[in-house]
Amino acid sequence: MIEILVVMSVIAILSTLAMPGFNHARNLSRSVVCANNLRTLHQGLTFYTADHNGFYPAPTNNPLPTGGVGSWCMALMRGDYVGTSAVTANVKNPFLCPEAIRTYSNGQARRTYGMNSLPFTDSASSPIRMSCPGQTLLLADSIDGGVGDGDAIFYFRSSSINRVEARHSNLFNALFVDGHVESLSKLDPSTTLYMDNLQK
Repeated sequence: MIEILVVMSVIAILSTLAMPGFNHARNLSRSVVCANNLRTLHQGLTFYTADHNGFYPAPTNNPLPTGGVGSWCMALMRGDYVGTSAVTANVKNPFLCPEAIRTYSNGQARRTYGMNSLPFTDSASSPIRMSCPGQTLLLADSIDGGVGDGDAIFYFRSSSINRVEARHSNLFNALFVDGHVESLSKLDPSTTLYMDNLQK
């Protein structure tokens, strides 16, 4: 009987020691999935620009092929630029950062990235006209929109950096116009410069 208690105690101690390492590995894995999602979205945005005179969709109010208007996410989905035309909360898709399921209200998340915005959210930008695409932030992890549907606030700019969510160990993943992805801090002064480069 004592041997069983000793074995159980050893197992409990070992599992306690292993948990931080497991949590770190899980968080790192979610960050990698998020970065890959952003690269997939870059590919979709590139296809979109080829069909729209070199312009990305605007963050909001894009005419949709199915009628009406929608966000940049809807423009990519309805135009079939990312291989999915609809998304469901907590189901893997290129718009869903898996870490957002933990941070969004009610654990519901489906479209979790925002787009860097010009002064007007219905103004589209063109990567062809940008002077430093490798230093211009395009998409980033964004906060819950707060209406319970699992969608982010679809746009941000340096003056509204609070809309960017640092959900990966106090960092956020960001897609740049040239297609590379970086983990950034909202406290780093270069982050606002990367956002402001969109307007140059």
